[in-house]
Amino acid sequence: MPDFDQALTNQPRQLGALPGKLLTRLALVKSELAAIEFRKELSLNPFFADRDLIRI
Repeated sequence: MPDFDQALTNQPRQLGALPGKLLTRLALVKSELAAIEFRKELSLNPFFADRDLIRI
């Protein structure tokens, strides 16, 4: 997670780090935190390919 955080600090709209962080949190069963990342991703990219992975 620190790598994702660093990438997002350097470039907050980095479209690779946001979904990566989301999918990592889902894999680690951190669904509450993943939902937060998911909302951020959808606000920047409403066509996010994996948007059906989590319910908001």
